[in-house]
Amino acid sequence: LRWVDRFAGASPDILNGVNRLENSLNAGKIPQFKHGLTKQLERAYDLFKQGKLKGVEVTEAANRFDFILIGDDVVEFKYWTAESLAKRSGDLVDQLKKYSKSNKTIKLELGKTKTNPIGAKEVAEFRELLKRHGIDDINIEVVDFGP
Repeated sequence: LRWVDRFAGASPDILNGVNRLENSLNAGKIPQFKHGLTKQLERAYDLFKQGKLKGVEVTEAANRFDFILIGDDVVEFKYWTAESLAKRSGDLVDQLKKYSKSNKTIKLELGKTKTNPIGAKEVAEFRELLKRHGIDDINIEVVDFGP
């Protein structure tokens, strides 16, 4: 079953994004993104089943949002280890700065990895980094996909 088939009845804003993610996953051009793309699709499906999802991989102005929720809240989703967050936090801050100019409510969801997962300590450190860059209104949540 293709991912896009799981989203039966979804809007074009959801289906087009799911199709784009699925095509990227199947192309396999960047193997290290395989788990992240799969988890992003899983998270999109969870939000869709809950009736919260409005769009996937939606481009607005200069931004491409991972998810737009009903009510126009924006979700940036990362499936990173704690080490990846530490290494790439500067890039993520820059990305979230751009998003904050959209005047939308922004939520950062960090998928809990099986190895070296992001925990409360890393979230607190990243939140402090955001504050040092003038960003203090982003909700950060660690999403646990279970065993």
